[in-house]
Amino acid sequence: LSYPALAAAILKLFISADDADFTHAEVDALCAGAFGRFGSADVVELSTPLPTSVTGDRSVRVAELWHGPTLAFKDLGMAILGRVLSHLLRRRGRRLTLLVGTSGDTGSSAIEAVRGLPNLSIFVLYPLQGYASITPVQERQMTAVAETEANVHVYGVEGSSDDLDVPMEACFADFNMCEPTNLATRAALAPVVAALHGRVRAYFECQQSH
Repeated sequence: LSYPALAAAILKLFISADDADFTHAEVDALCAGAFGRFGSADVVELSTPLPTSVTGDRSVRVAELWHGPTLAFKDLGMAILGRVLSHLLRRRGRRLTLLVGTSGDTGSSAIEAVRGLPNLSIFVLYPLQGYASITPVQERQMTAVAETEANVHVYGVEGSSDDLDVPMEACFADFNMCEPTNLATRAALAPVVAALHGRVRAYFECQQSH
């Protein structure tokens, strides 16, 4: 079973066969195209067993969750989440504006998930170097995409990640801003559900190796 097929099978456990927004065939198609920018066809790879000098009498392998476009484990969930949102918005004839604050990897992962997708725009705030521990690579992962994709907007903030929460909270508290722009942020639960397949895949691979 391929990784996209496994992801689709898990997602369909949460979607009824007569769902008005998603047919099971659409879930299959969505997952089939979600991992095209990953560096491994397996999406999640398992290392060879670690030496027994380290693990004792246990067989231990490491799940490699860093093969996504930003090298962050969050790519696993975000890759599907972005396509799910775009599908639902297109089906309902709506647009969505995502406002995201990041200290590093969340922003670039969210950007990669929605770049170029219809009906979605994303605005990302991040602390400039010198104000937080963001690396030059993390910063460039975000700003480079903003230079080429019309639906991606990135702004550096002279302050910490806590400081950038202040204007974001003000935006979400302003109904006159939220309503016309259909403002939202990254839901906490959705990436957890969408990334579940990575853990299931690792479990199956370990079971097959015994």
